[in-house]
Amino acid sequence: MEQGQQETRKQKYQKLKISRKVKLSLKPVIVITLVLGMCLFALLPDTITLHKPKLLQSEQVVAAESYQSTKQIQRTSTRSYGEMVILHKVSKGETIFSISKRYYNSNHTDKILSYNGITKPEEQVKQGMILSIPNPEFLAIHNVKKGETLFSISNLYFSRTNLMEYMKNANKIKDPTTDIKVGMKISIPARDQVVLHTVKEKETLYGMMSTYYELSYYQKRLADFNDIHNPSTDLKVGMELKVPNLYHIQMLDKNERIEIDTTTNLLTYYKNNKEVLKTKVATGKNNLTPKGTFEVVLKLKNPTYTPKKIPGGAAENPLGTRWLGLNVNGTEGRTYGIHGTNNPSSIGSNASIGCIRVENKKVEWLFDQVSEGTLVIIK
Repeated sequence: MEQGQQETRKQKYQKLKISRKVKLSLKPVIVITLVLGMCLFALLPDTITLHKPKLLQSEQVVAAESYQSTKQIQRTSTRSYGEMVILHKVSKGETIFSISKRYYNSNHTDKILSYNGITKPEEQVKQGMILSIPNPEFLAIHNVKKGETLFSISNLYFSRTNLMEYMKNANKIKDPTTDIKVGMKISIPARDQVVLHTVKEKETLYGMMSTYYELSYYQKRLADFNDIHNPSTDLKVGMELKVPNLYHIQMLDKNERIEIDTTTNLLTYYKNNKEVLKTKVATGKNNLTPKGTFEVVLKLKNPTYTPKKIPGGAAENPLGTRWLGLNVNGTEGRTYGIHGTNNPSSIGSNASIGCIRVENKKVEWLFDQVSEGTLVIIK
C-alpha cells in the first residue's frame, strides 16, 4: 500500500513538473503574439469602416452609413428621416464651395460644414478626408463612355439592387431582415414624389421597392435633368451626366411650390398646398424650356439683360421688372428663370429661348410671395 502511495505521489509530481514546463514554454509565444498584435493595430488607418457599403460603378460612393472613427470629426447635426447621405472623398484642390456646387448646384457650404461638425474648414478640410453630403441634388456625375446608352446608364444607377441601397440609406436600415417591422413607415421614391409606405405582414424591402419600381420613369428623370430631348443625338461620348437623387424632392417643401405646364403654358402657385395663383405664361419654343424639379436660387429686382447690356428698369429690357432664377444644371440661377416681359402679347405662347415669361404685375406679386429654395416643377 505504501509503495502504491509513493507511486501516486511520484506521478503527481511528474504531472506538475510537465505543467510548469508547458507554461514556461508558452510565455515567449504569448509575448510575441501581443507584440505582433500591437504592431498591427498601430498600422491600422485612422478611419475604420464599420459598415462597408455597396459601391456603385461611378466616381462617387453611396453608402447607408458614414465612416466612423474616434479620430474623425464628430458630426453636430442630426440626420433627417428620408434623407440620403453620400460620402465624398476630398480631392486635391477641392474646397467646400466647389463640393457644394458639385452636389447641390448652388452654395450650401454651411449645410456641409454643419453636418460634418467642421468649424474651421481652412484647417480641417484636407485632401483624402471623407465628407458626408446630406440630401444632395445629385448622386454622382457620370462620364458617358463609348457604347453607353441612356437606358444602360439609367440601369447602372437605378437598377433594383441600387434602388434597394438608396432605400436602406434614406430609411436608416442596416439589416432589412431585422430592422423592418410591421406598421413602420418606409419612404420609397415613386413617380414625381416620395411615398410613405406602411409595412404590412410578411412584406420585404425588395417587395415594397418592386411595387413602385419604374425604370422608364427614372430614365426620363435622368434625361430631363440633363436636357436630353433625343438620346440618339444628344447623348455624346465624354459628356457629363448629373445623376439625380430620387429622394431630393421630398426634402423640399411641397406645400409651397410653383408648377409650370409647358403644354398649356400655365403657371400655378401653391401656398399651404392650396392654389393661390394660376396665370398664362410664355415658355420656350422648340421645347427649349428645361423640364424637371428645380429651386429658386436667385431673386433680382429690375434685372439687367446682359447679352445686350440693357439696364434694369429700361422699357426695352426683355426680362421685365423681376427675375426668379432657377438652379438648372449648374447655371446658378442666371441662365433660366421666371421673369417679367416687355412683350405681353407673347404670353400664352411658346416664344422664349428657354425662360418662363410672366406679365410684370403678376411676376412682381409672385416675387414678393416666394423665397429662395421654393420648389419649381416644370412639366
